[in-house]
Amino acid sequence: MRVRAMAWQACSRFFDDHPEISERVHKQYMEATVLGLEDPVLRVQTKNLSSFLFFGEALDPVNMEMYAKSFLITLVNKVRMCKHRGVVEEAITSIAVVAGSIEKEFAPYYDEIMPILKNIITTSLDEKETRLRGKAFECMSLFGVAVGKEKFRQDCTECLKSLLSSFVGADCTTGTSSQKKNAETLQDYLKDAIERVSSVMETEISPFLGDLLTVYLKQLDVENLAAKNSDPAAVAAAAAAKAAEGMGEEDSDDEEEEVTLKNGKKVKSQQFREMAAAAETLCVLVTNAKETFIPHIPTLTPVLVKLFQTEDASLRSSLESNSVLEKCSDVWGAIVAILAKADANECRNFLMEYASLNIKWLQKEEDDAELVQSHAKGLAEVLQAACPSSSQSAEIRKQYDDF
Repeated sequence: MRVRAMAWQACSRFFDDHPEISERVHKQYMEATVLGLEDPVLRVQTKNLSSFLFFGEALDPVNMEMYAKSFLITLVNKVRMCKHRGVVEEAITSIAVVAGSIEKEFAPYYDEIMPILKNIITTSLDEKETRLRGKAFECMSLFGVAVGKEKFRQDCTECLKSLLSSFVGADCTTGTSSQKKNAETLQDYLKDAIERVSSVMETEISPFLGDLLTVYLKQLDVENLAAKNSDPAAVAAAAAAKAAEGMGEEDSDDEEEEVTLKNGKKVKSQQFREMAAAAETLCVLVTNAKETFIPHIPTLTPVLVKLFQTEDASLRSSLESNSVLEKCSDVWGAIVAILAKADANECRNFLMEYASLNIKWLQKEEDDAELVQSHAKGLAEVLQAACPSSSQSAEIRKQYDDF
C-alpha cells in the first residue's frame, strides 16, 4: 500500500518537474490512473487523483479530449458512490482539471455534473466538509467559462449565496470559532474561482459585491491581520490549511516570518502576499462589474488610501516588497477607468487624489530605482485608465517595462 501511494506521489513530482513527458506517456498513464481508482486502499486512490492534477495541467488539451468522456464518467461515479472525503475532494479537483483543460468542449457535461456540485456547495455545511465545498465551488467556476453567462446564471447565484453566507456568519465580532475557521479555510479556494465567476457574470455580479468587498477588505486591513495572529480559530485554520497541503514545519519557515509594526503588533510575511492577492481579485471585480461598482467606491477607497498613506517604515517596506501597493494602484486604475466613462469630474478628483498620495513617496525614494519605477508605473497606469485612447502599444509598453 505504501509503495503504491509513494509511486503516485513520485508521478506528481515527475510531471511537475518534466511536464513535456506527458505527451509521450499519456495513454499508459491514463490506463494506470483508471485502474488505480479500483485500488482497495482509499488513501492510494487519493494519491492517484492528486497526481492527475500535475499530469492534467501538463497534457495538451487536444489529448485531454480523447479521455474526457470516459474519465469524467468514472470521476462522477466516484463522487456519487465513495464515502471517503479525501477521495471525493480529489475527484472534484480532477473534474476541474479536465474542465480547465478542454474549456468550451466541457459544455456537454454541464447538466450532469453541476447538480452534484451545487448539492455539495449548498448542503455540505459540516466543519470537516469546508474544504470539499471550496473545491466544488472552484470546479463550478470553470463550468461557467465553458457554458457562458445565460446557462450559468441561476446555478452561480445559488452557490454564491450559500458560500458568502459562511463569511457573513464568521464576522470577527460575532462569529463562533468554528465559523471563523470555516471561513478561513474557504477563503483559500475562492480567489481564482471568484475571478472566473466575475469574468463570466460581469455586471451581474453586482448583487454580491457588498459581501465580496467585506471579505477582501478585511484581508487588506493590517490591523485585522495582526489581530488574526492572536485569534485561536484563525491560527487553527491556518494550521489546518498547511496540513491539507502536506506542509510541515520545515516547509513553512518563510510563512512564519513576522514584521513588527510600530504599535508592537506583528503581521506574518505570508499575510502580505495574501493582501496582494486580495487586491488583485478586487481589481478583477471592479473591472468586470463596470458601472455597477460605482456605489461601492466610497467603501473601497478609504482602505486603499490608508495603505498608500502608511508612514510606518517596516510596514511600508513590506507592502512595497510584496507588491501590495502596486496591486492597490491597479485597483485605483480600474476605478478611474469606470469613472472616466461615467463622471468626468469625479474621475479628475480621483486622479488628483492618487497623485497627492503617491508623488511625495516618489520624491522621497528618489535614490531607490526600483521604488521610483514602481511609483512611476502606478501613476502611468492610473493616467492611462483615465485616457484609454492614449494607451501605449504592447511594444512600447514592453520597452517601458524593461526601462
